[in-house]
Amino acid sequence: MVIEASLLNAILLGAMPISEVRGAVIYALSVGQPWMIIPAAIANILAAVVLLLVWDLLRVERIGMFVLGKHLHKKVANASAKYEHYGVLGLALFIGIPLPVTGVYTGVLVAKIFGLKKRVILAASIIGVCFSALVSYAVVSGALTLL
Repeated sequence: MVIEASLLNAILLGAMPISEVRGAVIYALSVGQPWMIIPAAIANILAAVVLLLVWDLLRVERIGMFVLGKHLHKKVANASAKYEHYGVLGLALFIGIPLPVTGVYTGVLVAKIFGLKKRVILAASIIGVCFSALVSYAVVSGALTLL
């Protein structure tokens, strides 16, 4: 019973926009169940899939314009031609580096504004989430070892 509740917490943390897989890693290690990182990472990847599927329904481009502002949105859209050759690797690093305002949700938004194809976004999301989980695990487990 306790494991099911902990697993559900890890999955929800992995799927949430703020915590994503990074928060789930911290939670999984704090409850002594590092295997919970895998379902949390899958939930984070599924969040990217859901975002890509409902992109046109939600008119996310307008949300992006609202979040970024009209001026910044135009700059990002114009810069997309310059940075298009970075593609999967650049987006995967953006998603994977565990810093504030990076992750799947922001990565998908920026990638769609850049006009990347859905399969490129999905591949970068999978790579980025796995990278983020590994980096977060290394940092958190190292910090716990020092304590």
